[in-house]
Amino acid sequence: MTAVLRRLPLLTLTGLVLAACGPSQNSGRTDSDADAVMEFAESLERDSLLDQATAQYAIIAEQFPSADVYPLAVRRVAFLYARPDNPARNDTLALRWMRIYQPLAETPEERQEVAVVTSLIQQTMILRDQLARETASGDSLSSAQHRQGRRVKDLETELQQVNEELRKLKEVDVRTSRSRRK
Repeated sequence: MTAVLRRLPLLTLTGLVLAACGPSQNSGRTDSDADAVMEFAESLERDSLLDQATAQYAIIAEQFPSADVYPLAVRRVAFLYARPDNPARNDTLALRWMRIYQPLAETPEERQEVAVVTSLIQQTMILRDQLARETASGDSLSSAQHRQGRRVKDLETELQQVNEELRKLKEVDVRTSRSRRK
């Protein structure tokens, strides 16, 4: 909390920068504005405020496409969306930003790394979908099993009642047979 309070003036400054750099002020955006937001995003990331850092990097990537820090912001937003410890984790957005970043990567090794991470994210998404379907199927089977268990109990109760009725009928039949013999 003290880190946030300590950064309150910086938060205010960033808010003012973002307000000045809004869509209606396209011509007013500069690299220095992008650098200020970048510094703020990096400080948030250092303080492990990953969801907020992700949002700030996304602002740079969306509002400052011609800034020098643009490729780095795109890279960071892509990898932050993919981080499991990020409260803002989102595989779909990570995949989107990875695809945007891949042609911006400076080296073939980096492009290869992005391709591998992209593939892993896609596989993760497929596995999560399969898990969700299996869970839903399991829930459905569990529900069906529960209903069937209830039906079995109902049938058992009905069987007991029928057996009781048969026992009574048998007693009546036995009495009737006895009374005829006499």
